[in-house]
Amino acid sequence: MKEIIRALPKGVQFAHVNLCGILNELDQITILLKDEIFGVFAVSESNLDCDISDSEIKIQGYTVIRRD
Repeated sequence: MKEIIRALPKGVQFAHVNLCGILNELDQITILLKDEIFGVFAVSESNLDCDISDSEIKIQGYTVIRRD
């Protein structure tokens, strides 16, 4: 983990949101990410499961990494 942190450029922006229903909020998240540039944007979503595909929550310019 320390190697990852050292590799990040100084001033990298982080953001985190905790949602219940990412599909209902995806348009607002997309607008936010067009207005702001984050090196890391994390979403905690307790209702996300294997019934929702990566392509349904993919936002251009960001990589989906899941733990469900």
